[in-house]
Amino acid sequence: MLQWDERALHAAEGLTDAALKRLHPSLSLREFYPSLHLNLGEARRVVGDLAGARASAEQALAAARELPEDGYGQFIRAGIRRLLERVSSEA
Repeated sequence: MLQWDERALHAAEGLTDAALKRLHPSLSLREFYPSLHLNLGEARRVVGDLAGARASAEQALAAARELPEDGYGQFIRAGIRRLLERVSSEA
């Protein structure tokens, strides 16, 4: 899982909004990054890399500032909060 999440984040870093818009006009990279960092953080937590998990959660939180205040944005922000709570309780 960890390698998959690392690869997904790396792949996103090689994309542009223009490339995504060719796939579908509503897609935007800024909406992918919070989830990608959140997933990577959870994978790091599972393997015991709590420092890496916290760093990923903080990156997710920063990226989530770009998300709208809709259901998806609330869902991702709640996931980030849960990850930070888990990391803190396991430290």
